[in-house]
Amino acid sequence: MHVMGMSASQARFLSLTARKTNVEFEGQQINQQRTALSTESANYYSMLTSMSVPIPPAIEDYTKAIEIDPKYAYAYNNRGIAYYFSNQYKNAIKDFTKTIELNPECDAYYMRGSAYHNLNQDKNAIRDFSKVMDLYDKNSELYLYAYVKRIECYFNLKCYENALTECQSFLDYKDYFYQSDNFDDFFYRTVQNYYTT
Repeated sequence: MHVMGMSASQARFLSLTARKTNVEFEGQQINQQRTALSTESANYYSMLTSMSVPIPPAIEDYTKAIEIDPKYAYAYNNRGIAYYFSNQYKNAIKDFTKTIELNPECDAYYMRGSAYHNLNQDKNAIRDFSKVMDLYDKNSELYLYAYVKRIECYFNLKCYENALTECQSFLDYKDYFYQSDNFDDFFYRTVQNYYTT
C-alpha cells in the first residue's frame, strides 16, 4: 500500500505540476498580449501627439479682417467670441455691440448678455437676454438658453419675485431645455431664497 500511495501521490504531483505549467504558460501569453497592447497604445499616443490640429482664427486674424472691411459684422462677432473665450469680456462686449450696430438682427445679443453676466452686470445681461427672446421662436434652443440665463441674472440680483415668476412660466418650456437638471437647481434655489427672505 505504501508503494501505491507513492505512485498516487506522484501522479497527483505530476498532475498539479502539469496544471501549474499550463497556468504559467497562460500567464505568459497574457503578459505578452498586455505588452503588445501597451506598445500599440504607446504607438497610437505617439501618433496622436505628432498630429497637427487645425487652429481656429485668432483675435489678430479678425482684427486684420476688420482693418480691411470695418463694416464686416461677422468679423466683429467672431472676434468678440474669441475675446469671450479668452475671458476678455469687456473687449467682447465692445465687439458684440459693434456687431449689433452693423446688424441689429444678429445673434450677438446672447453672447453680449453672457459677457455682461460674467462681469456681474446682470441688468445689462437681462436686457440682452430679453432681446434674444424677442428675436427667436419660443421653441428654439437660443430662446430657452436666454430664458434660463435671464432667470439666473434675476437670482444673482436677488430679484427673487421676478426669478420665481420666470421659473413658473418656464416650466411650460422645460421639456425643450436639454440641461433641465441645471434649471431644476436654479428653480429650487430661487424658491428657497424667495421664501426665506
